[in-house]
Amino acid sequence: MSNSRLQTTCWLVSAAASALIGLPCNAQTYRHSAESSAGEALQHLAGHTKTAEEQPIDQGITIQLQGLYETNVRKSRLNLGGRHVVPEDELLEPALLANLQRPIGRESVFLNGDVGYDFYDHNSFLDRQHLNVESGINVPIQQCKNTVSGAYSSHQTDLSEEVLLVKNTEDLETIALKGDCTRTVGIAPQVTLSQGWSQNSAITRKAVDKIMSTAEGGLVYARPALGQIFFFGHYEEVDYPHSIGSITGHISRAGYTSYSGGARFTRELGTRLHGSASLSYEVLHSKLTNSTGFQGLIYSLDLTYTASTRLEGHLIAARETAPSERAGAAFSTNDSVSGDVTYRLGARLKLDLDGSYRRRVYGEPILTDLAVFNLSRETFVDGEGALVYDLSPKISVRMNVREEVRHADVMLFNYSNLTVGLRVNAKL
Repeated sequence: MSNSRLQTTCWLVSAAASALIGLPCNAQTYRHSAESSAGEALQHLAGHTKTAEEQPIDQGITIQLQGLYETNVRKSRLNLGGRHVVPEDELLEPALLANLQRPIGRESVFLNGDVGYDFYDHNSFLDRQHLNVESGINVPIQQCKNTVSGAYSSHQTDLSEEVLLVKNTEDLETIALKGDCTRTVGIAPQVTLSQGWSQNSAITRKAVDKIMSTAEGGLVYARPALGQIFFFGHYEEVDYPHSIGSITGHISRAGYTSYSGGARFTRELGTRLHGSASLSYEVLHSKLTNSTGFQGLIYSLDLTYTASTRLEGHLIAARETAPSERAGAAFSTNDSVSGDVTYRLGARLKLDLDGSYRRRVYGEPILTDLAVFNLSRETFVDGEGALVYDLSPKISVRMNVREEVRHADVMLFNYSNLTVGLRVNAKL
């Protein structure tokens, strides 16, 4: 990890933390901070697909303690590598969550994310910190809102991404600059630039170290009765500096460049329905000689419907390309659909039901030393039911049961995993 990059990210985090802690604050000064440009870039760099069940962090600071029982920690039928995994295990995950924003004159600073540690009962060699933090500063210039942000994540690699079982810490850093001159009525420009780096500690995972550069810009047209329409162009370049690929005998470094253009529409329909939709056309060129890239439509749909004070639903559907977390493939095309329904059973008790379907198709064949492990596509299906009980305005208890199943064109990667969890949140 580059010291200069890490210093820049740490400076953003520490500057935001100092400003937030050093000034008197109360609950009224906090408001929900939407995910920053750096946070969005970090999720994309990690190949993460947004789903409807994801919940924003509560405003303020929250202490969280979670216990989990999993029937298949390995998340595969494979058990290769230097360590043997006991499939059934119990986890304890203490964490500190933050969602803070502080005005300083016309500017404001924000800090949100989580910091914690994962303890395994039987597979203690997987014990690892998990950090996911983003911070930045909003600087208004005339009618434009400008944001400089940074994000940092560190965690054990998801074992479902592994062919050989390794003890690996993955570090991701992103920095971003966004200028948004959107008006209540009229046409205005919007520009976002970001840079990201991903590094792995295990030698066998160095092939998926990557550098990502993105640029997006366009014009926003807004009217209160219409909503907002953003006409944009998007550029992305991803390099895998430690990965060398060969297709039809030509040697080159893995990576890709992509270009896309389209429109994104955001609108609230009354007080019950609001959401956004986007449609664009993308052309992706792989850097591997004679390799097939991607050309086609990509889209996203994000809708929230509030039927009553008791019932709310959330739906997300998307198709996108993303950097690959698997060695041997530069990118994947991801299709996903997810939904979440929340029903309040009483003043303190609510029921939460969600499910998702995700499909990955890899842009190049995932080549390994053994042909039996050459993976080209996989699907994930999961469902969850949870009960949340508010013991008090500041303390809540959540009990959940979750089932996840993966189907791949290589049967050894198929698995199912049942998770039972109990979580306690206490707001400070």
